[in-house]
Amino acid sequence: MKYLLMTQKTIHIPGDERSRTNPGHGYPAHTQTYDCVEVFEDEDKLKDTIKRLTERKEKYTLYRGEEVNVTAGIVVNLGD
Repeated sequence: MKYLLMTQKTIHIPGDERSRTNPGHGYPAHTQTYDCVEVFEDEDKLKDTIKRLTERKEKYTLYRGEEVNVTAGIVVNLGD
């Protein structure tokens, strides 16, 4: 069984000097948010990570799943 632990991370991008001295030019300061996914097969490592996230009051979502095997093929039909 595999476990997928999703967290959100944010990164602050400071604006450049042009946006401060000449409004409308350059780029302003902003914050980007993105999703991170960690895959766990070891339940003890998962529990340790959840404990750490909980202590830091970070939000997370946990999913349980199994790997799906996919078979792909090509079909060529040359007429009747």
